[in-house]
Amino acid sequence: MTTNNELLADITGRIRSAEKQSVANIVEIGRLLELAKEALEHGAFLPWLQSEFAWSERSALNYRRVFHFAEALKKGKFGRKRDIATLDLTLSALYDLADLANDAVAMPDIFRDEVLALIKLALKTRVSRSVASNFLKEYRRKKDEKEHTESEEDRDDEGDKDDSEGDDDGDTDEEGESGDGDKDDGTPEAAIRSGVRTLADRTNLVTQWHEALKDFDPAKLRDVIVSLQAVLQKIEVKSAAKSAADRAESRTKRLFH
Repeated sequence: MTTNNELLADITGRIRSAEKQSVANIVEIGRLLELAKEALEHGAFLPWLQSEFAWSERSALNYRRVFHFAEALKKGKFGRKRDIATLDLTLSALYDLADLANDAVAMPDIFRDEVLALIKLALKTRVSRSVASNFLKEYRRKKDEKEHTESEEDRDDEGDKDDSEGDDDGDTDEEGESGDGDKDDGTPEAAIRSGVRTLADRTNLVTQWHEALKDFDPAKLRDVIVSLQAVLQKIEVKSAAKSAADRAESRTKRLFH
């Protein structure tokens, strides 16, 4: 006789299997959409989506990005080679992670570590959209806090070095006055600080520079970048739609005039 616990265990297993199949279907749809986009003329993809499936550009983009993410995982671009089915993600979390992975390809210094951290989490436990969102907020907070602390320590070290050099010869050149309290460790934050520092040195804004750096917030910069990407995407979608409409109008004029 089958107990409720046995029945529920069987149901759970079947649902998980069906969910993994859903992920495989999403990957396959994304692959086919990529093929269709390549086969269609420029500007014809969106009208084709609408006429065949009544899908939005965002819906198609979700499928395509999951496909690209699955391929990246297979090739080991995010750590060890693995199948996307090994990640315990809800579908909404999968779409979000695929979006983040796409950002990581363009800006690895900012987003790659976040993708790796979420992959590691999804290998250990179930990850929903809310779980991923809260995890990233805490991850970014700790990262920004660490970078801020390291930046403060670098400035203190450089300040001590400048004081020591000043005591040695009693002369201070222009570079000695401004110092270089920001080591470029290869991160976008360090590159920005370096650029602002250069601007400050050239415009004699050394005091203002130190004040500005205190308020520097990498998290805000990341949010700005993501927002600008969303705006750019909307512009590209509108541009593609306009191009398709212009071509349709041109064909109509050739037919009837």
